[in-house]
Amino acid sequence: YDGEASITDSDNRISYSTGTQGNPSRPTYFNELKTPRGGGYNLQLADGTRVWLNAGSSLRYPVSFRDSVRQVILDGEAYFEVSHSETPFIVSTGSINTRVLGTSFNVEAFSDDTEYKTTLVEGKVRVESLEQGSLISEGTILEPDQQAVFIPSTGEISKNEVDASGYTSWINGKLEFHNETLETVMKRLARWYDFDYSFENAAARDFHFSARLDKEESISSI
Repeated sequence: YDGEASITDSDNRISYSTGTQGNPSRPTYFNELKTPRGGGYNLQLADGTRVWLNAGSSLRYPVSFRDSVRQVILDGEAYFEVSHSETPFIVSTGSINTRVLGTSFNVEAFSDDTEYKTTLVEGKVRVESLEQGSLISEGTILEPDQQAVFIPSTGEISKNEVDASGYTSWINGKLEFHNETLETVMKRLARWYDFDYSFENAAARDFHFSARLDKEESISSI
């Protein structure tokens, strides 16, 4: 309890609740939730927004929202069901902002990845490119079953048609790959099962695979 928000931790979920948007004269308090490799967690923010945080990820967020925007900072992967409000909700990864009013979407933006992906399930979002914290493009608007791919090294954003369910199935314990490189597959499995790996044959990094895996399976059977 920070004077405005009640915080409860039960059933593998942290929930924040507050009766108002908070007192603007009070300082804004932030919490940070970090998940280890091999683990994930559910979070309900004070505005009612629900967040599923994947393994090896972190989310920094206000204990209660009182600013002109609702902004959170993500490193890793999370699925958001944003409660509708006239106050914009922004997911910031440092290189891109995903701006919404009320919708469901997935953001995959690990700091050690070569591309960041925002996948829309419902509603509408705008993906904006940043440079040193400043907006440098008007952004790309996504409709459901569209994905924005951002390349941090070049600042380019492309838009693709996808089946969004394949990019959000991890919240239900499934992991899907669609013609992806073995390096991508191993990186995601390592976060989920918490192991380290190396390639004796460098060429194997570029072998491509498609699969739908169940997290209840052991890594040896996978």
